[in-house]
Amino acid sequence: MKILLLTCSSGEGHNSAAVAIYDEALREGHKAEIVFSNHVGQTKSPSAFDKIYNGVITHSPATFGVIYNMGIWCNKAIIPNVIYYANRFTVKKLYRYIVDNKFDAVICTHPFMMSKMTAIRNRYRCFVPSFGVLTDYTYIPFVNNSKMDKYFIAHEDLIPQLVGWKIPIEKLAVTGIPTKREFSLPTTQAKARAKLNLPQDRHIVLVVGGAAGCKNIYGVCKYFKKLKKDDTFVYVLTGNNKKMFKKI
Repeated sequence: MKILLLTCSSGEGHNSAAVAIYDEALREGHKAEIVFSNHVGQTKSPSAFDKIYNGVITHSPATFGVIYNMGIWCNKAIIPNVIYYANRFTVKKLYRYIVDNKFDAVICTHPFMMSKMTAIRNRYRCFVPSFGVLTDYTYIPFVNNSKMDKYFIAHEDLIPQLVGWKIPIEKLAVTGIPTKREFSLPTTQAKARAKLNLPQDRHIVLVVGGAAGCKNIYGVCKYFKKLKKDDTFVYVLTGNNKKMFKKI
């Protein structure tokens, strides 16, 4: 089987899920390819929209909350969402790529790409099996405007919420959120600490956050600094955020 994975630069978790599925597809003997795109799928690098979007998530979570709620409000409208319309007339290249390379299935790990694939299916009557992967433990705005053959979701508790958004229950598959196989390899705490050169006789706290709300990492670090416990080590993962690394 030949699988095309569509992800979006608006959120690294969506990319990570795509990579996890890609790795597993190769292990199972399939062919797979990932397209990392911006919100309208035109380039691999983030667009101006994506940069603003990611900046708001990182530096102003409250503003992102307002935008998120606006997305929920737009979902309640009868007309399809703006992302769908933004993609509607930019899909020819991707449609030709899917057809010319004879992909057997398309998997989208971001709602924007689900909208894009829906636009392709509506405009070109493309019947390549298409699937959506929801990478949150709640409903994601714009998903209900998409038309996927199946949606892979994090937990069964999501089913009533998604059905409430008019997504047919028969299209929902409870699979969990895709992660790399390495995360599930069995080990012991002692072995893990030895491998990472961490002390065996101390309490260890790991502080890590994604894009949404990660400014709170500073507050968490200040809290542990005030504790001043000699038997507790605090480790902070700042990822690619050089400014945060320097500040901490």
